[in-house]
Amino acid sequence: MSPRIFILLVALASASPALAQPRKADPPTPDAQRYAACMQLAKNNPRQAVVTANAWYDKGGAAAAQHCAAVALFNNGDYVEAANRLEHLAHDGLTVRVDLRAALYAQAGSAWLRASLIDQALRAQGYAITLAPGNAEYLIDRSVTLAGIGRIDDAIADLTRALSLQPRKYEAFTLRATAYRLQAKTAQAASDIDQAIKLSADYPEAYLERGIQRKMRGDKGAREDFVKVLRLVPKESDLALQASKQLEQMELKR
Repeated sequence: MSPRIFILLVALASASPALAQPRKADPPTPDAQRYAACMQLAKNNPRQAVVTANAWYDKGGAAAAQHCAAVALFNNGDYVEAANRLEHLAHDGLTVRVDLRAALYAQAGSAWLRASLIDQALRAQGYAITLAPGNAEYLIDRSVTLAGIGRIDDAIADLTRALSLQPRKYEAFTLRATAYRLQAKTAQAASDIDQAIKLSADYPEAYLERGIQRKMRGDKGAREDFVKVLRLVPKESDLALQASKQLEQMELKR
């Protein structure tokens, strides 16, 4: 599974240098509108968004402009610079909202991971969890990083903790099923993936995992699961390629 997508901070107080969410009854401030426009540009044209955000910062855009620039750098593939800016914001740019600081550290963790700097990713993700221990998403993020370096027991621990916080989190059940499969704990793996599919009947990652488990057992139902993945995702997506590869292996074996 790819590193989790950035959690976008969607609003700011126009009179404050720190990001903050206005009350629902408040109309969008000019700075909030500018931030939203900058973030949209960061998605569609990240290189131009860096220029725009830096110019806005020079004119007093403060933390909002810095955050937009960091996201644009991430989308442009400049992961190390993005991570450094996000950590700077989390450490120095936000002092009021602990949850926003945690979100910035989580984003930095994603950037470090994309840069293949695992120690830095785990450090940033650890800060996010320390600041927001009740956030299941941050635990799931770290579990992916841990699994990627073979620390399967630690990944399972994070996923189990995430599920204690959000018992219906089918993504966590799917990831833990994969982790259990890697440890050859077939009963636990099968139980978790069945629960994931029960909670979300259209989650393609779950069908890919169940198909792999069924294939290992020689279960003919594996083919149905891989075909289901192909029906749920775009043809050129990574999941489609994985499902197609599994089907090809089954055909060759047959």
